[in-house]
Amino acid sequence: MRDFLKSTLRFSWVMSLFGIQQLESAISDASQQTNRTTTAFDSVTGATNEQLSGVVKDAFNAGDRLQSGMVNMIFGALPGQSPPGDSNLTPGAQPTTSAANTTTRPTRSTVVD
Repeated sequence: MRDFLKSTLRFSWVMSLFGIQQLESAISDASQQTNRTTTAFDSVTGATNEQLSGVVKDAFNAGDRLQSGMVNMIFGALPGQSPPGDSNLTPGAQPTTSAANTTTRPTRSTVVD
């Protein structure tokens, strides 16, 4: 239990510092902020996503698609913005069309005598 608590606190601490570092990077070097900061966030997101499975991974993917779609919609409404490519994919992720990612609703059949 002690190691678990230490790991949890270490993770929380490093994520706080990581966010501060990325903010500092974005502010200090505006010309390279996009590449450096985006790459850093994408690396952490990809590594964390690899640890997810099952319904939690499905929830992450659904939320990721939702927020990426919202960002694309907002930026698409701004003048001078080009349409996005596959920018809504998590690093290393592939678009999925498997049956596991589709939702089907059971049909209700009515039997009349």
